[in-house]
Amino acid sequence: MLYEIVMSVNSWREDAIEKLKSEEFDLVVIGGGINGAGIARDAALRGLKVALIEKDDFAEGTSSRSSKLVHGGLRYLKYYEFKLVREATTERKTLMNIAGHNVHRLPFLVPIFKWSKEGKFLLMMGLTLYDILSLPKGIGWHKMLDREKIVEKEPVLETEELVSGAMYYDCQMDDARLCVENVVSAVRFGAVALNHCEAIDFLHDEDGNVNGVIAKEKFTGEKIEIHGKVVINTGGPWADKIRNLTGKNVKRLRTTKGVHLIVPKMLNDNAVILFLKDGRAVFLIPWHNYTMIGTTDTDYNDKPELVSVDAEDVRYLVENIKDAFPKFNIKYEDIISAYAGLRPLVRQEGKSESEVSREHRIFEDEDGLITLIGGKYTTYRTMAKELVDLAVKRLGYKGKRYQCITDKVPLVGGNFENLDELKQKIKERSGLEDKYVEHLANSYGAEALKLILYAKAKDLSLEPIDIDFPFLWAEIDWTIREEFACKLKDFMWRRTYFALTPGQGIQVADKIAKRMAEVLGWDDERIKKEIEEYKQTLELVNKWKKEMDI
Repeated sequence: MLYEIVMSVNSWREDAIEKLKSEEFDLVVIGGGINGAGIARDAALRGLKVALIEKDDFAEGTSSRSSKLVHGGLRYLKYYEFKLVREATTERKTLMNIAGHNVHRLPFLVPIFKWSKEGKFLLMMGLTLYDILSLPKGIGWHKMLDREKIVEKEPVLETEELVSGAMYYDCQMDDARLCVENVVSAVRFGAVALNHCEAIDFLHDEDGNVNGVIAKEKFTGEKIEIHGKVVINTGGPWADKIRNLTGKNVKRLRTTKGVHLIVPKMLNDNAVILFLKDGRAVFLIPWHNYTMIGTTDTDYNDKPELVSVDAEDVRYLVENIKDAFPKFNIKYEDIISAYAGLRPLVRQEGKSESEVSREHRIFEDEDGLITLIGGKYTTYRTMAKELVDLAVKRLGYKGKRYQCITDKVPLVGGNFENLDELKQKIKERSGLEDKYVEHLANSYGAEALKLILYAKAKDLSLEPIDIDFPFLWAEIDWTIREEFACKLKDFMWRRTYFALTPGQGIQVADKIAKRMAEVLGWDDERIKKEIEEYKQTLELVNKWKKEMDI
């Protein structure tokens, strides 16, 4: 049955703002990345009254700038982080179960070279341990491969230095959409969520304990007092800044920058993990009709919102790949797009960027504020469980109804039995070509059927916005009405991946902005502003081009 919209597009924000101002919440969550979204969903499923605010768009920071993998972290075995790997490989299977449209199994090749520090025996032992740590929810046992088999699977990997290798399995996902799906799920179970709403101060009771947040709604500038019994800071790279709103000077974060490049398709259907001579690991990943290369791991100490791709980052990735695989003849001019994100790690002194643990920590301050730092995207659900368990304990709530059930309830769009059967239904009801069916199924899961019904009921076009890409006109209306898209860049970067395609969406930005204007009531000045803001985001990620004179 079509999910009925009972409010106008603009009034959902007005309704959310009114609820934030007038109600007291069990839990107020600051930060709408994957951790905040996961906490909001978990708490809402337990029946708690939850408020979630995000200063920009949901997933705008780290949670849309990852390697887009759900993985156990093979390289973490090198640092003896067995507990983290065990947790992540278990969660990998859980996410396949609750979000099977988004999280897909992906084969990985690990080539061994004459110069590799770890030979065939060590690799075999490492992958065997990796598979054992995945039991009983493994997704496939590794295989050792000779040189010929590696080249047969991916001819671009052929080089005189290649000796042998192996294949193992992890998963791929759309990070931004997985985050947004958690937010939508939370709201459908009663949470109040508002993006483009920034926490600017805390509320305190007479004993000095944090009991709420003062937030600023960015479109109107209105200040909102949000009262909550428990307040959780999941600000990611901004976590220290949020904690320090009260005048403190805590330094718990160590942010490291990760850069990814999007290049023309160079691989078949396999990802590749390359252990470089300097000890770092770089991924080559098939991604839609392109290949993704990443990631770097360097300390970053500037403002999180200014993180960008530098010429040095690009050279490091491209030259190391070309050095290992001469057939991977990528030129700087071939790079389609790029993006940079920050890992909000727990500060550890005396360790290199790659050695810093990806384990998370929960900080409880004397004024009651709870802050989450660190962790992997893959383990967001178990981190959310730990945080909500803590909140429930503080609130004094008891009983089975307050137990975590996020591993049993599908994410929005994940309520289907078989993905191939879902695709067939989408095809039958839409009449679309296979590439559009594939896009709708992987992006929205079972929600794609509702999207199609909604488009037909409202006479919205199921034609492509740009014939070279799978995004449809009806998606604009749907993501505004159902997924909280408020700005052009929300749609271009996070509801779709237009910004990472050839042309970076500039060729259709004005048309999309005009359609959003019709739905949201923008005037010509607002349309112009939205397009300029979108172009500014592209200038930041394309800074490396100016530095390299490309």
